[in-house]
Amino acid sequence: MIVKLELGSAFYGWKFDNVGEEVALSWTKGEENKFQDIVKSKPSCVYFWDELFNVLPCKGRVSLVSYYYNVFLLQHRGYQNRTYTSNIDSDDEESDSSEFGPPRKIWTNAF
Repeated sequence: MIVKLELGSAFYGWKFDNVGEEVALSWTKGEENKFQDIVKSKPSCVYFWDELFNVLPCKGRVSLVSYYYNVFLLQHRGYQNRTYTSNIDSDDEESDSSEFGPPRKIWTNAF
């Protein structure tokens, strides 16, 4: 919040409102729960992005991807670090893919 105050309008011009804590603050607890339920329920070969977009259409694709990378994955990594302290591997995306799956490539053109 200090950065927001110090930068003024540049904070929004530089899109800092779309990263980190600012992303989390724009979501309700209900939206977060829906997001987490969908992402955690998908098997490895199924993408969750289409379902997320259908369940949370008011968020839009940019917001969903931003939340995934700026909030959800960081929270998941924090949980892993606290839970599996004897076996920390920050390069375990392949094992995480069974839970989360990467965003579909077709979305890259949507931004």
